[in-house]
Amino acid sequence: QAASLLDRQERAFEQEEEEVWEYDGGWEADFDDADYNFSVGVLSGAAAETLPQMFEGRIHRDESRPVTLGELLMGLQDAGRLATEQRMREEIAKERRDAHERARERFSGSLHIEDLEGDLKRTWESLKLRSDAGEPVSLKLLVDDLTSKSMEEGIPLEEAEAEAQVAALISALFLTNRGFVDLKQNSGRNGDITLRDLWDEEDDFTTLSLRLNPKPKIQEVSEFV
Repeated sequence: QAASLLDRQERAFEQEEEEVWEYDGGWEADFDDADYNFSVGVLSGAAAETLPQMFEGRIHRDESRPVTLGELLMGLQDAGRLATEQRMREEIAKERRDAHERARERFSGSLHIEDLEGDLKRTWESLKLRSDAGEPVSLKLLVDDLTSKSMEEGIPLEEAEAEAQVAALISALFLTNRGFVDLKQNSGRNGDITLRDLWDEEDDFTTLSLRLNPKPKIQEVSEFV
């Protein structure tokens, strides 16, 4: 009976169809084992000692020395910072140019024109008109005269006053130094400044200038051969 049972069992195994297992893979098959292990190591912290070495490794280039990944990242950061600073400098320069342009438009008169001799002549002529028999004249009156003349030329009042104050004061100092006038200031912190004409009989500025400050003559030197 035992032999009969073994025979029947063997025939049953032979007749049974072998089941075939087909593995079609899943989402796990999309990952390489090395990549997967590296990702798990980074996430778990097991690769903490390895990561710094990656940034120290050299990136080789044919045209220059090798650089580390860290140096490359720092270089990119520096480039971004320099670009930002350059934009800021350009914006500041543009604002300054705009400010200077507005200032030029505001002060477009003779305040920016270097005409010392012309200022001296206008101030002296104003003094001659104001002076009565050589009496001292206040500098403020000369400023008023120069302001009026500038406004007649189309210069705005604010600019004309600023120009006249500077021109009259500088002219007073130069006229004193050249011997045209005598300058005095009354006592006190804000004492009035006055000018007195020293050449009441003269009425031509150019003639008096040549008389008081003649141009130096160049002595001719003969050349002997």
